[in-house]
Amino acid sequence: MGQTVVDGSFLDKFHKQKLLNRIKEQKPYKLILDKLSEAGLKNNSAESVVAYNGKVVNSFEGNEHVFKLTFAHLKLENALVYYHLVEAGEEKLESFSADLLHTNGSLITTFVVEDQEVKEVLTTEYDGQLDQMIEEELPDNPNYDHDEELLSIQAPWDICMPGGYRHCGSDCGDKGSKGGGTPINPIDTCCRSHDRCWERYGRWDCQCDRNLINCARPHRGKYPAAYATIWAVFAYNAC
Repeated sequence: MGQTVVDGSFLDKFHKQKLLNRIKEQKPYKLILDKLSEAGLKNNSAESVVAYNGKVVNSFEGNEHVFKLTFAHLKLENALVYYHLVEAGEEKLESFSADLLHTNGSLITTFVVEDQEVKEVLTTEYDGQLDQMIEEELPDNPNYDHDEELLSIQAPWDICMPGGYRHCGSDCGDKGSKGGGTPINPIDTCCRSHDRCWERYGRWDCQCDRNLINCARPHRGKYPAAYATIWAVFAYNAC
């Protein structure tokens, strides 16, 4: 069914540690760590559970998006920190967020860093699993070179996002030429809600785009590439 990530690889132990060291030096990471400590973090020692570099190509409303993607999931004793980096030419877009399991063991709170400020965005009941196993297929090429320039190529999708999505894509969904019907996963459900929001309030409504990112964020652990693709396209317009 094709992939949004056209090439990439999971980082080995050495490169994961190198990335982790770089993340730890950044101000947003230190800010979110301080907030987690205030909210009940038991231990601020972090290890990288998974880290990935890849190249993403997609098309939305006729505009091709070619970018490099780096993501990492950092495990602390009772929290997970999620790091995303999207690079397109000279432009860079970084995201720091975290899920904290409260000491009572029944609630998880999500924090995000926006404009050098940590914001609490969601508290939900704990479902028994803080770690989220990746459920989407990602290429793992041992010869992958993240520094090699990715030239503009034919996008692997311009209607529905690969992976069987029925509502994520520029012409995908109940009112699109492809897809529609029952969403295949929570990310797809978010896309359907976004379609309905645009239908009601107009295309590129900034609050609709904000709602889409907020809806997809809790699933960034299971579907990191799909989340990053949505985030890369809509973050600049979200209000």
